[in-house]
Amino acid sequence: MSDEQTLAEVHQLGLSYITGLPPSTQIALLEGIHETSPDLFDQPLSEYIHKDGQRFILCRHHQKGYRKQAQNHRKLRTVYQELKKIQASPQNYNQQKLYHRAIKVLETHRQTKFWELSFQAYPGRNGKDRYRLIFRLDRCRFQAQNIIGHYYVLQTDLPKTDLPGEHVNHSYKSLFRVERCFRQVKSDLEIRPIRHRKATRIRAHIYLNFLCLWLLKQIEKNWRAAGITCKVAAKLKQWDRRMMLHELLDEQTRQLIELQWNQGPVARQTFREVQEFGEMGTAPSHL
Repeated sequence: MSDEQTLAEVHQLGLSYITGLPPSTQIALLEGIHETSPDLFDQPLSEYIHKDGQRFILCRHHQKGYRKQAQNHRKLRTVYQELKKIQASPQNYNQQKLYHRAIKVLETHRQTKFWELSFQAYPGRNGKDRYRLIFRLDRCRFQAQNIIGHYYVLQTDLPKTDLPGEHVNHSYKSLFRVERCFRQVKSDLEIRPIRHRKATRIRAHIYLNFLCLWLLKQIEKNWRAAGITCKVAAKLKQWDRRMMLHELLDEQTRQLIELQWNQGPVARQTFREVQEFGEMGTAPSHL
């Protein structure tokens, strides 16, 4: 979260930050930069120093920009067709109603800032004035929106001498590793639901879960170094199912006699695979 309070807490801890801006703030900043310095958008990576000393890095996102551009053109055609229908509508005695109908179309497709609306009055057959909707597209603003759609903004307090813009962008993109860890904690390790009430038990639950995540990452690191590309969590679950520890119960009393591992051909094949992955040295006694 890149709000001022969070960044102030980061400064109090003596740390620096690299963060992306919220969408609304980012769009407003990009529009302001394009109005004052449009030449910055001619480069795939450029820097902008704000008047209050904040450092912003403008990074180009090729695929996302073209996708947004295509979406804007589709919305533009839809809005044009809807405004033409309103313009040709015979229910044009009330100027306010025409205006509200047109504004509703623009707000629905988020095109309000690209269109200018006006009305032309003309006499009707029964002596009442009628109104004709006049609309005009602000092409300069629409083209600027397509240009800035190719860019996203990063904010940092690190000076350029310590971290150039290319390294700032690379560091921000490495955030996907952190996000992947959180997905693994939620999905593979199933950190939720947490059925504890005391704070100490909740902390212990989360600590054990992140300890498992560390172990998972350590195994993944070893496997990748050995050229093994399969997913660690899925493979460990598969081994667990194949070599499952099951209970041996008495037929009459249904009491536990002992615990046994699977001993069939599937279990032996799984053990050989575990050895190939380098996760077990000697064979268990039951195999």
